[in-house]
Amino acid sequence: MRTIFGILTLLLILTVGCRKTNIPVTQVKVWDENFQLITTITNASTLTSLKQIWEDRNTISERPEFTHKVDVATSEGSIRWLYHTNGYAMVLSIKADTPIYQVREPEKLNKILIPQQAGPGYPPQGVGSPDP
Repeated sequence: MRTIFGILTLLLILTVGCRKTNIPVTQVKVWDENFQLITTITNASTLTSLKQIWEDRNTISERPEFTHKVDVATSEGSIRWLYHTNGYAMVLSIKADTPIYQVREPEKLNKILIPQQAGPGYPPQGVGSPDP
């Protein structure tokens, strides 16, 4: 019974992570290619902005080399995405047919997710806190 519950929970998390939803994001953590934590985002207004940028995306067919991991947490669970700074993203999954997306505004997304690559003066409150 535990196994079935675990599988159902995992499917729910994957479903939430893959589709556009009204479930609020509570935290986002970004890890680099060496699995070093880059930033943790918990500010509600920043998370709202991030979610709007993140959900404005198209499905693509090419599979890039991903450079970052992005953990997106909601009240219903969390999901790990693979991310590339050109705006490519996909849910980390063992399924071969997992869709790959590209966000329309990767520069805006990178300023939030990877603030130390955004240039001088950003983020205004220090690395790791891209909240104005």
